[in-house]
Amino acid sequence: MEIRQRLDSIEAKRTHLIDLVSGMEPALVAAHPRPGKWSILEIVEHLVLAEVGVLGELNALGQLTPLRRRPKDRVRYQIVMFILRFDIPVQVPSRAMVPKGTRSLEELRAAWEAGHHQLRLWILDSGSALRGRPLFLHPVAGPMTTVESLRMLEVHLDRHTRQVKALAKVLAVDTLA
Repeated sequence: MEIRQRLDSIEAKRTHLIDLVSGMEPALVAAHPRPGKWSILEIVEHLVLAEVGVLGELNALGQLTPLRRRPKDRVRYQIVMFILRFDIPVQVPSRAMVPKGTRSLEELRAAWEAGHHQLRLWILDSGSALRGRPLFLHPVAGPMTTVESLRMLEVHLDRHTRQVKALAKVLAVDTLA
């Protein structure tokens, strides 16, 4: 998939998820399925935090030295992708990606839209040589190129969209009982 198509796909999925959650009852969005488990709103916050955590400050990327990538990083990347694709439960890889539950859906929407706008501008302004360098850092998978980062963002978004849909069904049934 071409890089712009992947970015378009991510943006469409992100918009779909935000619209889906926006159409839910606020009590459902804020409800915790069990103590210690995230609400739907916290899942959305996690998605926003994870993207910021991995993508970093895009404006500074042109001045950065490419990260050193080791063979084990390539293996770790594949393991993380497998975990995400098959919904294997794992701990959040960084405290910075743990939602605090203090932001509204509108605040999260605005932050996510601003992040994607910045990402799109950076991709359009950067050359393929820059996009091919490992500039993004995942806490487990290590250094990643732009294409790898976008693939991971999309798979991560898909995983949590499935989680939101399943959680909405469970919570809706619980509120009817």
